Amino acid sequence: NGLIEAYLNNLLSSGVTFARNLFGDVTMMPIGIGTRAIAARLPKATVEAGEAAELTWGAVEALRDGVRLGIASIEARPGLAVTRAGIGAAIGATQGDTWDERLGNAATYAGIGVLASARLPEFGMSKLEGAGFRRAIGAPAGMDPASFWARGLDLLGDLIRTPGDALRTTDNLFKLMAYRGEVRALSLREMRKVQGLTAEQFDTQLADRMNNPGKEIVESARLFAQRQTFTQQLGKVAGPIADAIDSNIVTKAFVPFMRVTVNLGKEFISLAPGVAQLNTAHLRAINAGGAERDLAIAKQAVGAILAIPAVYLAMKGYTTGDLPRHEGTKRLDQSEGKLAYSARVGNSVVSFDNLAPVGMFFAGAADIVQMMQHADENQLPWVLDFAGAYLLAISKQVTQQSYIQSIGNLTQAMLDEEGGKVEKFFQAEVRSLVPSIAASWSRSDDQVLKEISSLRDAVYARLPYYSRTVPARRTPFADILYTYGGLGPDAVSPFSTHPAKDDLAVRAVRENDIKLTMPPKQLFGTQEPSAWFTAPNLKQGVPLSNEQIDRYHALSGNEAKDRSGKGVKDRVLEYVQSPAYQRDSPGPNGGRAAKILAWAREYREQAEIQLIK
Repeated sequence: NGLIEAYLNNLLSSGVTFARNLFGDVTMMPIGIGTRAIAARLPKATVEAGEAAELTWGAVEALRDGVRLGIASIEARPGLAVTRAGIGAAIGATQGDTWDERLGNAATYAGIGVLASARLPEFGMSKLEGAGFRRAIGAPAGMDPASFWARGLDLLGDLIRTPGDALRTTDNLFKLMAYRGEVRALSLREMRKVQGLTAEQFDTQLADRMNNPGKEIVESARLFAQRQTFTQQLGKVAGPIADAIDSNIVTKAFVPFMRVTVNLGKEFISLAPGVAQLNTAHLRAINAGGAERDLAIAKQAVGAILAIPAVYLAMKGYTTGDLPRHEGTKRLDQSEGKLAYSARVGNSVVSFDNLAPVGMFFAGAADIVQMMQHADENQLPWVLDFAGAYLLAISKQVTQQSYIQSIGNLTQAMLDEEGGKVEKFFQAEVRSLVPSIAASWSRSDDQVLKEISSLRDAVYARLPYYSRTVPARRTPFADILYTYGGLGPDAVSPFSTHPAKDDLAVRAVRENDIKLTMPPKQLFGTQEPSAWFTAPNLKQGVPLSNEQIDRYHALSGNEAKDRSGKGVKDRVLEYVQSPAYQRDSPGPNGGRAAKILAWAREYREQAEIQLIK
């Protein structure tokens, strides 16, 4: 239990993870308020016009009281807060390229340490609910709590639990804000049903009901608070699965946050226009009528308000969906600054990936537009193409959450005959064992993306100093790929950034849909050797070391030169700017593609010869 507690808190130790969770909770408040305001304006609405205002004011009151309670709880244990803040500041000071960045990161991590030391009232389900987040590291029963060793073990446990405690504090704060706001809104709705009261009597009884709500209002407010933070109880299907996963530490390690992810998917579906009918909770609300029906319809309207600008930006080309699955094409896109689910902002590209739930609308719209652009007009009517693209984009946004990806990767690995996906699955899982703080430190010290070929590479790529021993990740033209941190303080920014570039050679490859592959990691074989669950066979070639892989990629990309001193990228650039390029036919089966692919094969053969020498 102690190991799993340390592992799960390690998953939360990244400041970026904390910021993304905070972003989701913050954006749910205006979504809830907007839903209430629209519902009050529907024909024959049973939601009162003042509920949105009461929801807002209740959230403000709760924020003020939450800060006061948090400060009081910190004052009760000032030593822990100071220790966490000091260690956080020391960790933050190691991250950043300039002293200003390091100072900002130090202050941010110190603030998270202080926040983790606050204690706020619990509201039922928590984002950290489960066996993996029960207090396990500390002084064992029977040890004198005043002894040096007992106090040391307790302090160690408190420090390890800092990320989880910080997340729990913010979770409880937003629950408190949603709960207080809903109590005020429901109290107003109930009081509006009472007839014959003067204004003074109405105000007096409303205040009394807000301060002493009935059981029905309390339960409704608790459920609303849980929905706002994606922590409500799961249904008949997902609930038993979540309980079974949580009861075993192995499955809990692979699927640590199932409840939050499932509820996040449900929330997105209930907002997505035209798709909410797939959500049984939405259908029940529509059939129930009254305020439930009004709020369900209003939520769809809020989703449409979010979807309209998302679709517009995607159609204008300002936002990008998922990157191509073809490895060579994806790397070429990355070299020009393209990021998965990103937007062009000036001369930079900013990623909004995983900024749920709002970011899911912009990501889904970008995916729909991209899929529609590649749809075959001769196969299906455009209406069916759009419907298929829409449902596929929605499913992708719901299923891209980390716990589903882990299960999907594991299933593919077990079914893969060659073993390649097995290695990739374990490489991804092993990477998560490295503390996120160490990975952030490594990223600030070495911004080169890495070519992962083994479990050791997966670990070393996230460790300071050792990351430099892992070869650089290159494009088919041998350009090295970099990570450029985030928008604002890198250590806690949920927005990844990259400078936008325009490469003529890359543009020609993309516009003609040419699939340039990456060189293999072996010679004299058609299949990469695998050390995982597979016996050697005649198809497997001679494996290359990290240094040889990097040299092979560099030579075949542009460092291998012909007699005129030109590499393959030089030849492509020269060709793109020549009249011959305009004369040759475009497309993947045209003359342009034929020439570029022929040059790529020619220079790869030269690279193999030079590598053998």
